[in-house]
Amino acid sequence: MTGKWGFLMVWRGGPPGPRTNLPYSCASTNKTCDRAWKSWQRFCQIRGHPSVLLGGLREEQSREEDYLIDFVCHFSLNMSRAASTVKGLSLGIRWHHVTRGFPDPLEGKKR
Repeated sequence: MTGKWGFLMVWRGGPPGPRTNLPYSCASTNKTCDRAWKSWQRFCQIRGHPSVLLGGLREEQSREEDYLIDFVCHFSLNMSRAASTVKGLSLGIRWHHVTRGFPDPLEGKKR
């Protein structure tokens, strides 16, 4: 099956679910996003909070937003990563959630 621009559509883990905004991606995108997801999982494991952000109640959304802000600050300040790298990591976290049918963890975050 080909995509909008004629590229081969590649699905990891089966066809996208109903909430998926990113129906296809190339192998390099998958690799980059997988690397970002592993960084996020490691970060969450060390901090002791869940890596999958489900939203829910306002209190949970605020807490998850704090987790994301901590992640961004850690990589930008402690690890001295460029803004574009940190943005790529954030988008990798989003990509992992959305392609697996979870809600977009960046949607509705005000900070």
